[in-house]
Amino acid sequence: MDKVTSGTHKVGDFSIGIAQAMGHEADDDDDCDYFEVLVHECRDGLPYYVDIQADLRFDWFGHYGKFERRLTHDDIVEYNARYSAIFHKIAMPTWKLSRHSIKRLFDLCKKASKRKG
Repeated sequence: MDKVTSGTHKVGDFSIGIAQAMGHEADDDDDCDYFEVLVHECRDGLPYYVDIQADLRFDWFGHYGKFERRLTHDDIVEYNARYSAIFHKIAMPTWKLSRHSIKRLFDLCKKASKRKG
């Protein structure tokens, strides 16, 4: 993915819904820093919610305890947004992700689809 755009994107076996995050809205997606992201995996013709933190194919926050790289501002925003959603007990919370993280998510979806097939 070269450019992050709002809408639903099909990536292998996954469907990724992207919208500008509340409080970060802009006239153009290029001017937006954070996006709300919802990931579903299509299995047997049905969409299943993907928790990119719990699913070992994604292990979204797995690098935090390994000290592989310095944490960035985006890491903190994404982490806090995730736990705010869990605290409010939202059944299928979206993920507040930065532009860079969305590109990473697309790559992980492609890899997970290839491994399966």
